[in-house]
Amino acid sequence: MCIKKFIQNIYNKTLEKKKKCPNELRCWHGAAVIYQNNIISFGINHYKKHGSMSIHAEKDAIMKCDREKLKKSVLIVIRISRDGEKTMISKPCHRCAQLIKSVGIPRVYYSI
Repeated sequence: MCIKKFIQNIYNKTLEKKKKCPNELRCWHGAAVIYQNNIISFGINHYKKHGSMSIHAEKDAIMKCDREKLKKSVLIVIRISRDGEKTMISKPCHRCAQLIKSVGIPRVYYSI
């Protein structure tokens, strides 16, 4: 599996989606679930439609997947600077780490 090609794909998708609503959140995170060398789910951080609670990119991507596939998948998470010029540290927060563990994803990569 070539992680580098997936990172560029996630980077581009995150920028594309976040440019549509640039002021929604201060951080731009994108996450993708990779299964059998294909992206099967993509998520970004965003607010719920009615409320002030934010959904993290990891949760957004995970909740769209078949649970059995997650056990054989890789999760990649990136954070992009507000100017869209570079990646930043995107280590999953405690709650996302618990979710990742509970669904059985064996490997996680994140930008530093």
